[in-house]
Amino acid sequence: MLIDSTLREGEQQFGVYFGRGHKEELLRLSLAAGIDEVEVGAVGPNPEHCRELESLLLYGAMIKGRRQSLSVWCACRPTDLRMAAGLSPDRLCMTVPVSDAHIRRKLGLDRPA
Repeated sequence: MLIDSTLREGEQQFGVYFGRGHKEELLRLSLAAGIDEVEVGAVGPNPEHCRELESLLLYGAMIKGRRQSLSVWCACRPTDLRMAAGLSPDRLCMTVPVSDAHIRRKLGLDRPA
């Protein structure tokens, strides 16, 4: 299985920004190349970003093949999970902190005793 994470990982690089047209072109090219799954992006606190993800998912759904999937990433937080699920991607991927430090800092929780 080939998974393309360019749309999700690419913008995490400092100074990198993909405009709307670039994102659609990257999505189109990935699907045309036969990539099995394209990670469209990650859910965050910005509502405008979520609307853009929704729009990209709709665009991708129109052009993808039957066996291709579009996925969205989110943090393992109830609000993020609800927001990501509400976008109705083919797949929902989540990042789950496992260290005590990450559980405290990223989720604001403590590990149960």
